[in-house]
Amino acid sequence: MASSRTAPARSRTASRATKPSALEAWRERALAVPGEVLSASVPLGVLLDEAAIAAAFFRRRWRATADHAGLESAANASFTAAAGRVLVELARAVDEADTAYRAMPARPPGPAVRGRHVLQELLATLTWHLDDGDDAPARRQLADLRATRTRIGRSATALATALEATARLAEPYRAALTGLGGFDSRQISEAKQLAAAVRARAPRAQPEERREALALRNKLVALLRDRLATVRAAARFVFRDRPEIIREITSAHERARRTRSRAKKA
Repeated sequence: MASSRTAPARSRTASRATKPSALEAWRERALAVPGEVLSASVPLGVLLDEAAIAAAFFRRRWRATADHAGLESAANASFTAAAGRVLVELARAVDEADTAYRAMPARPPGPAVRGRHVLQELLATLTWHLDDGDDAPARRQLADLRATRTRIGRSATALATALEATARLAEPYRAALTGLGGFDSRQISEAKQLAAAVRARAPRAQPEERREALALRNKLVALLRDRLATVRAAARFVFRDRPEIIREITSAHERARRTRSRAKKA
């Protein structure tokens, strides 16, 4: 005999399929965009704001009113009632992709970063050691090196030269410097190695995962730009006799850029 007990109802939350994020929903279509896509010609924040403005415009102007036709009158295969929703979804996907990209570590520190630290350690330790001695020539060399350090700036050659010269000055004092103020005398040898690496100045590539994240974001940006352009083109057509309406959806950023350009030429 079958039990009269009924099976517990599945919770509404459990039965509902997990909705993918906007980024996941658009990932495959973005990756299908051919070639390498550069970032937007306008700042990303501006593009997202303009997409939001266009989506709101679309909601207001889709249906006809007593005064004028609506955007729906220009509907076709590439411009449908879903265009406003797509703008919102794509803007969200771009924002999610940009957040993911920026959360990833950038290039690993190059040898120059470590080189500057080692140079500072060497100079500080040599200064303390030689200040209490009677080696006047070494102190003069050290004074020159300390003066040189302030003029290195971003020059790889100057940094490499300073590392080599400071390592040469420190080498005869290796035993005395070991452990002085916690100094690790292996940094004397490291300074020479860093000097060679800094001179080579091999370009540091972005981590592959970060490059892929940037490429995905830029392709999503391209999709968003295309959809935004389609909505604007439809608006220019439908409201071709109403410039005040068209102005609601045109780019304030581009208008300001054109104004600045005209001012420069005047």
